[in-house]
Amino acid sequence: MEKIHGFTLTEIFEQASIGKFGVSFEQFASAPIATLKLVGQGDAVDIMRAGFRPLLPTQAKLRQTLEAKWQEQGNSAEPRRRYRNPARQPDVSMVCSHRIALVA
Repeated sequence: MEKIHGFTLTEIFEQASIGKFGVSFEQFASAPIATLKLVGQGDAVDIMRAGFRPLLPTQAKLRQTLEAKWQEQGNSAEPRRRYRNPARQPDVSMVCSHRIALVA
C-alpha cells in the first residue's frame, strides 16, 4: 500500500476526514495530494508528522473561506507559516520573557 511520509493512505483518509468532503477512498487514492489540497487539507500530512490530528472538516472549510477573502483583498495566496522547533523545545527567549513578566 502506498505511503506518504510513513502514513498509509487509509490513515490519512480517516484522520483528515476526507470522506466527509464527499470524496470516496478510491478517488482519494488516485490523487491523494491533489485531493488533500482540493478539500483544504493540504497540510494534513505535515500536521500528522508533527504528532497532531489534521483540521476537522468545518475548520478546513473555514480556512478555505478565510483564505479566499484574504486573496480578494489583494494579499498573497501563500500563507506565512511559522515552522516549529524540530526538537519541540520552547523558544528560550519566550520562556525567559514569561518568567520575567511573572516576577516583575
